[in-house]
Amino acid sequence: MHIPFSDKLNFFKFSLKKNSGPLSIGLIFIIIGVVLMCIGYFIADNNFLIGFGFTFFSFSGSFLLYTMPSSFTHYYEQALTKKYGKYSIAKVIKKRVDDYSYTSNTFESGQLKHYEEFLYVIEFQFDHDHTTYYNECFFEDKTIYDAITLDTPIPIKFLRNNPEKVTVRLRKLSNDLGLSQSSK
Repeated sequence: MHIPFSDKLNFFKFSLKKNSGPLSIGLIFIIIGVVLMCIGYFIADNNFLIGFGFTFFSFSGSFLLYTMPSSFTHYYEQALTKKYGKYSIAKVIKKRVDDYSYTSNTFESGQLKHYEEFLYVIEFQFDHDHTTYYNECFFEDKTIYDAITLDTPIPIKFLRNNPEKVTVRLRKLSNDLGLSQSSK
């Protein structure tokens, strides 16, 4: 499936619009850092202003470089899925609980403390264009996991041109299972 350039441009604009707030704030901080460095170097001959401006500039820039790519990708894929996505029902094939519990030494008392952490995993399959695709979904909340059985239909949305990109529709799943929104 070929996606026209105009659609890609529209998806980019949507992503840019959704990220405009954090991007604008980050750019303001970068500009403030550059202005402080210029004042410190050209006008005041002050190493403190240069260092402070560089710190301002580098923290803001690294924050933007760290957060913006994933946020841009998220909103781009959201727009892509909205236009080219397909709704379907998946079949649960396996349930498992991954145990990430650990024991740690506390600083105050010097005693070992056990922390229990579990990740609830549902493995599912669905068919698209005579091909079966397999994927999994992770839940931190045990109530949804417990309500799902092997015969529970899982509402999903996936890209028609890339069926490996699949999202479980959690709100619809919760409604289908009769769970309140607060239990998610």
